[in-house]
Amino acid sequence: MNYLNLKLNIMCEVLKTTKRKKVAGYKLVIKKNDKYYSPMTGIEYMSNKKITPVVTAEDYSKYKHNRASSEFLAEFSWLLKGKILESLFSKTMKGKTAIFKTKTDLHLRYPEIDENLTIVKMTLSNNICEGYYRAGWHGTSVKVFMGEFIESIEEIN
Repeated sequence: MNYLNLKLNIMCEVLKTTKRKKVAGYKLVIKKNDKYYSPMTGIEYMSNKKITPVVTAEDYSKYKHNRASSEFLAEFSWLLKGKILESLFSKTMKGKTAIFKTKTDLHLRYPEIDENLTIVKMTLSNNICEGYYRAGWHGTSVKVFMGEFIESIEEIN
């Protein structure tokens, strides 16, 4: 794995705003006690709620108890600190979350899904944007939609 390129690989990047009022798509989450969390940041995803901004190392450490304990994050835990952490999150993504338009797109980015992660269908609203999720060393970047407000979350089998 090429760790030197990690700093250059912002996870999500907004390309343009859209006129869409809502958009539905798919996301990987951690499910704990019937609640859904971001595997990377640890923030809780809730229906009818704005996204909690996580942009600094201090923000990131507040939610550490909810993050993935998967092999993926264990592999990167030493990188997810300070300026390296801040370089992973685009400033244009502050207060937003991204979803993959299709499950196929999600699987292009994550060909193997950790058993501790769950796929949900999420509907977003408020400032809907289009962009991409950088695949980094995993291959091709994938188109995503972003929003600031979670309308609904539904677990997918």
